[in-house]
Amino acid sequence: MRRSMLVIDLNDIGEVLRDLSQILAYPTGDLQRALKNLSELKALGVEKLVLKGRTYIGRYGVLGKGCTSIVILGVLKDGGKVALKIRRVDADRRSLRDEAEKLKMANKVGVGPKLMGYTNDLLVMEYVEGYPIIQLVKEEREIIKKVVKEVIAQCRKLDEIGLVHLELSRPKGHVIIRKGDYKPYIIDFETVSVRSSKTNVTQVISFLFFGKGFLQKRIREVFNLEESKLSLLQQALKRYKKRRDEEAYQKILQILYAQD
Repeated sequence: MRRSMLVIDLNDIGEVLRDLSQILAYPTGDLQRALKNLSELKALGVEKLVLKGRTYIGRYGVLGKGCTSIVILGVLKDGGKVALKIRRVDADRRSLRDEAEKLKMANKVGVGPKLMGYTNDLLVMEYVEGYPIIQLVKEEREIIKKVVKEVIAQCRKLDEIGLVHLELSRPKGHVIIRKGDYKPYIIDFETVSVRSSKTNVTQVISFLFFGKGFLQKRIREVFNLEESKLSLLQQALKRYKKRRDEEAYQKILQILYAQD
């Protein structure tokens, strides 16, 4: 039987150790690996694990499950909530350290959830409670405009430091809008490159303004982009991808925000 939520104090694992090992050492449930991860979580200041989410591993929910990692909710000693990324036993990479280093680079320019600690097998990050960008279609006009502007600005910051997030051409699960203040967060720096010919700005604008979904239609309405302006925007994106300089970026902004 599935459980909606379980809070586990790391100092009192007790009877749930077997179930917990299926998550901490997914998918094998290796007890030694699970105990190692528990020890490292404690050393990183994590006091509790909160097993909840729409994705289930056995009886318990988690925030997410991917090809290389599991994400669960944790609580620090001071009560702060954190997202815990745990490397899968069968992951095709040996460590999460490269992802941690890329996230640290992004943090330096104010992008991404704050990295709070890491080991080879664990990342402890700021927990962003919100919803995926695709659900932005439900919001009011001014909120949509605010969020889109901020996402593009964050993408420009990543371009300036040469960090390309390779999933921003389909950012449904990679841009989260925080509840309350509607601040967007670019997340999941697993697939990030410093050598790609792509740019973050062109990827995210292509998705948001040129896609055929309800969200894209709404965004085009909010920004009053008719076919003639979309054509100009497409030309500006090509120029930006080739040059990546401030002048090309400002041309994009001029087209998007000319009426503001």
